[in-house]
Amino acid sequence: MKGFFKKKQLKKAFSFPELAIVILILGIIASTFVAADAIIKRIRLSNARALTEASPVRTIDGASLWLESSLDSSFSSEEADNGKKLAIWYDNLPSQDKNNATQET
Repeated sequence: MKGFFKKKQLKKAFSFPELAIVILILGIIASTFVAADAIIKRIRLSNARALTEASPVRTIDGASLWLESSLDSSFSSEEADNGKKLAIWYDNLPSQDKNNATQET
């Protein structure tokens, strides 16, 4: 009967090092999801560019304008960021007569 009357040990809360490790692991998991999302977006854009560059649109007879949003050659480097206003959207047809779209800003 001696063991029956023993005091129960109280459970302690997590220690600071244990909490720090848990927070570190959660941070690593969250940053992995953010990085994966950015990688997926870059892969999708890269695939769109590859499909566009291989497109037969460049060889269509009589085409006078091709405005493409996925190619780097469509915009100036200063205007290529999302959310920026475009002044010129460059024609991507290989002809000498470029019909660039312009807009007053």
